[in-house]
Amino acid sequence: MPKLNKKRLCLYTPPLPHSTSMLDTIELAGTLGLGGVELMNFCRELKTPDIDVAARLFNAAKEKDLYVPCLTVNSDIPASPDEVAETLKKYVDICAALGIKYLHHTIAKDFLCHDISDAEIRRRFDVCIPAVNQVCGYASSLNVGVLTENQGFVFNGVSNMRRLYEKTGGKIGFVADTGNSIFIDEGPEEFIKEFKDNVYHVHIKDYEIADGTKSTAPLYVSRGGVRFRDAEIGTGIIPLDRVINTLNDINYRGMFSLEFNGVKDREEIKRVLGRIAE
Repeated sequence: MPKLNKKRLCLYTPPLPHSTSMLDTIELAGTLGLGGVELMNFCRELKTPDIDVAARLFNAAKEKDLYVPCLTVNSDIPASPDEVAETLKKYVDICAALGIKYLHHTIAKDFLCHDISDAEIRRRFDVCIPAVNQVCGYASSLNVGVLTENQGFVFNGVSNMRRLYEKTGGKIGFVADTGNSIFIDEGPEEFIKEFKDNVYHVHIKDYEIADGTKSTAPLYVSRGGVRFRDAEIGTGIIPLDRVINTLNDINYRGMFSLEFNGVKDREEIKRVLGRIAE
């Protein structure tokens, strides 16, 4: 597997399942000698868009020489489009105030809807696009970029993400998630090649085929019926060597966030760094 410089690696998720503190993530990233962290709203400190709290976290990262490539917000626009859009704008304000280049937000929570109908996909586009455009327009006025990742069964895959890009007039950029293409039975390289000029951040994640053994990891089913679970990065079915080579081929120069779904302990993070870090 191609090796990545530690200074291009970020922590995306807290180090332990019971830890919901961004400060824990910042501390661990600094201890491991990584280059950055993503601030995120599913840590306990930023569940609401509080600029003073965000500034304290941002400064704590800065003190450890950690770059903050984006502020990530786990949102679900179909639940309440106008309300979610207004909340996202408040997180945009935080980015603008702190000099964070990108707001990265999810669009819809649909991880368990592998049999979602084409009609429902169209409906979700109709519901979500106006809100996404609101956020993109507001962010642009403050010189903040807006990113979303390929995720779930609707806003995922080359075809639907091309549709999203066109319906936002090219105002939205992408976080390429190495694992999420499996939800719609595509390879992550396909997404990266298609949007080679619009990928500004990367999440490194891995999955394994569910083999019927007992596991505490969540079970997912792809659109085509493949059953899979979270895996330790570098041990699953995601071709990370090909993904990194593809990113090198498109001259990607951004950072890579390590996404530890269900991480059991810090030793797992150290094992992963042993596989992928220079």
